[in-house]
Amino acid sequence: MITDQRAFAALLATDLLAFLERAFRDLDPRNRLLVVPFVELLIQELHQVATGETRRLIINLPPRHLKSVLTSVVFPAWLLGRDPRLRIAVISHGQGLARDLALRTKLVVEAEWYRDVFPETRLRSERSGAMDFETTVGGGRYAASLDTGVTGRGFNLIVVDDPLSAQDARSAVERQHVKDAYDAMVASRLDDPARGAIVVVHQRLHEDDLTGHLLSKGGWRHVSLPLVASEETSSRLGGQIWTRRLDEPLIPALYPPEEIDAIRAQRGAAIFAAQYQQNPSASIGELLRPDQVRYFKDQPTEARRITISVDTAVKVTDGSSFSVFLVVASDKRRHYVVDIVRQRLDPVEARDVAVQLIQDYRPGKILIEDASTGPGLARMLREWGYHSELWPTRGRSKEERFEAHLHFFAEGRVFVKRDQPWTTTLVDEWLRFPFTKHDDQVDAVSQFLEWASAHPVASPIILGANGWEGRAARVIWRSPSRKGDHPLRPRRRRR
Repeated sequence: MITDQRAFAALLATDLLAFLERAFRDLDPRNRLLVVPFVELLIQELHQVATGETRRLIINLPPRHLKSVLTSVVFPAWLLGRDPRLRIAVISHGQGLARDLALRTKLVVEAEWYRDVFPETRLRSERSGAMDFETTVGGGRYAASLDTGVTGRGFNLIVVDDPLSAQDARSAVERQHVKDAYDAMVASRLDDPARGAIVVVHQRLHEDDLTGHLLSKGGWRHVSLPLVASEETSSRLGGQIWTRRLDEPLIPALYPPEEIDAIRAQRGAAIFAAQYQQNPSASIGELLRPDQVRYFKDQPTEARRITISVDTAVKVTDGSSFSVFLVVASDKRRHYVVDIVRQRLDPVEARDVAVQLIQDYRPGKILIEDASTGPGLARMLREWGYHSELWPTRGRSKEERFEAHLHFFAEGRVFVKRDQPWTTTLVDEWLRFPFTKHDDQVDAVSQFLEWASAHPVASPIILGANGWEGRAARVIWRSPSRKGDHPLRPRRRRR
């Protein structure tokens, strides 16, 4: 019997899967752990972190697939049992989740069977709180949120678990906060950056979430497991091969086809693609439908009012936002996107693009977002003699501004020129918003549609023949401009 107990303890100390099975009985006594192939795959990946073979690991899993229990609760407890000198941090998006994971880890570490398996791992009585406990030899587990931070501490392992909440995923501000917090706070907290490890685990929420940010930098091992296989894949598990068939769920016993259909119906196609399939680039936003985007080949002759809507960006580095110049021709009711420039531009380059478009299209109105480098662009254009109008966002979110004018699309009043180099990129961004990484073309069209709502094109037939209205109509609709003139440039008086 003693031999069996020793063998069992040795198994738990060396095999993370066996340790998970034992710990799960305490963590969730109501349910039975299903050891399916993807669990074995994750165990294998975490073993490589424990041995130092992997230093940077990203795991993307759908909700309720054991990711937090394994990576943030069981794995730290197992590592501390093997080496009580290790310093481990587990960081989440909020204090509530951080505390819950910490309490569960402490439950395992203080269990009687754990003490039998790891007799040298003991907690200091004066520092044994769930959020920040320390072993008698200086190791321990520290729980934090991205808001509280980990300033002044160093660790051997950092686990970042669910850094962004689902309700904040659509907020560009919140997504940027997570990326900035990671870059400034988490990445620099390893005692030995060359040998310390970071594990990031979460469901995908957006193209521009933390996974997207880190993968763009390179250097990460990426394990992405969709709820339902979108293709046949093969993975080596020890001496065996796990072949996952097309459309096979990760846990077939819990997710039969009817359950998957119900999740897709309840959550929506966009959320299902991101959070469950780990593929936010396949998300179709739930604001604009594909059948609401119309196309045209030849610009109608009556679409003579030209407007340029500009959304400027601050940086020109890879991964930063784009500056967008949207050129729209309008008739009395419809609006035709005839051209678009979408580039990363410094202020002088943005001015040059604007001037070229003004000369090419002779717009009656230039709209520039009153944010970022927009006011600077307006000043430079004014120095060149071109008048523009700064258009405020009035504190509304991108989603609110776009959603307010979806009726233009539903009524068939917005058309996009087909077969242009920019057509697919433009429409794709509109359709996938707010899940797409970049939304500058959404901002540009939202700005234009808001202005168009307040400034409908008036027919010269109903304008008064005399007075300023009649003169304006003749200028806009009938009077050809002299060579060298532009409707936005003040004409010089003849001497």
